[in-house]
Amino acid sequence: MKEIETTIENLQKYNDFDSPKYPILYDGKLWEEEDCDEDFASMYEGKFMLLGVGGVYISDGMVLYPDGSMGDDH
Repeated sequence: MKEIETTIENLQKYNDFDSPKYPILYDGKLWEEEDCDEDFASMYEGKFMLLGVGGVYISDGMVLYPDGSMGDDH
């Protein structure tokens, strides 16, 4: 993983729907597929799935993040 500043410009560059599937900007780092938790990687189909915080919606308000942690969508 490469550390990178979380700025509006970087969010737009790395999380734009038209950008390549990886890397993902999450928690100040660029995550490549091999860096991601296997559950996240198996569910993740593209940038269109990412919420503003870098995770994917699972169900019932739960979000799965590239590091494998889970949280709510608030």
